[in-house]
Amino acid sequence: MSRINLANPARASSVIIWPFISVLVFGFTLLSTANFVHADTITIYPTEDTYIDSENPNSNYVGSYAFFADKAIYNSDLFPDEERIGLLKFDLSNKIPAGSTVNSATLRLTLFEYFSATPYIGVYKYSNNNWNPMTATWNNFPGGTYQYLSDVAIPYKGQYYYWNVLSALNGEILSLAVKSTRTEEGWEVVAFWSVNYDAQADRPVLIIDYTPPPYCVYEIGATSAVYEASGGIDSVSLAVTHSDCTWTAVSNASWITLTGNISGTGDGTVTYSVDENLGATRQGTITVAGQTITIKQKPGKAVLPWMPLLLEE
Repeated sequence: MSRINLANPARASSVIIWPFISVLVFGFTLLSTANFVHADTITIYPTEDTYIDSENPNSNYVGSYAFFADKAIYNSDLFPDEERIGLLKFDLSNKIPAGSTVNSATLRLTLFEYFSATPYIGVYKYSNNNWNPMTATWNNFPGGTYQYLSDVAIPYKGQYYYWNVLSALNGEILSLAVKSTRTEEGWEVVAFWSVNYDAQADRPVLIIDYTPPPYCVYEIGATSAVYEASGGIDSVSLAVTHSDCTWTAVSNASWITLTGNISGTGDGTVTYSVDENLGATRQGTITVAGQTITIKQKPGKAVLPWMPLLLEE
């Protein structure tokens, strides 16, 4: 079978990343107008790509302007089946802020050429990232498994095609294989522009849409406390992710009094006192930066054994 081969003697540079703001946070609960975040999009080009060819199992195609995803099935002892597989590697390390929610991850390829009626091309996650495009051939490609992600029909050339690869994003390095899904007798050839193509807009790209973590996240030192009937004085610490994050505190029970700051900026401490209890067991709460601290107090001596235990507040 006669097939197209494109090669560039010089390998082009292969990584371009759009700028984005990185925010790293730790914590549990949020309460601030600064927390109304919007989704961001990062665009990542492959660090490297190439293809391997079963018909030329010892040939290396590093630097090619295009890579192939094609297959020929002959069902004949005289003609062995043939396949070419496109390979792309993406470096995802430090690209998405810790704690973000990834909404979508899409591989976008630009079709260069195809032969056959509407081929279906699948994208797979390749389990072994230890391949080098400078030396990769069909015969020496490192062993691994192909995890199916998605496939699309290719009815027109000269346009973008998109594959959902969200389920593959679970590590710093991502290797993707682009393969024909053909299973019946016949042949099809599909070629996509590679990372070495002159027009940047047509190069392979991984588009990730994510929602960054909230800016202000608050963590309280305790969420509950139990006091004797005599009451007492205590405090709870508040840790905030950024020094410009504001907070307020409020008592939700008449017998719990805030004795220190009831508002602040950044880390802080909220002090409070619990009055003496002359009645039944009671429970109340304090709210600090939107989080609840539950205060329980044992019954006073004035309560007789036969009296039911009642909860105030």
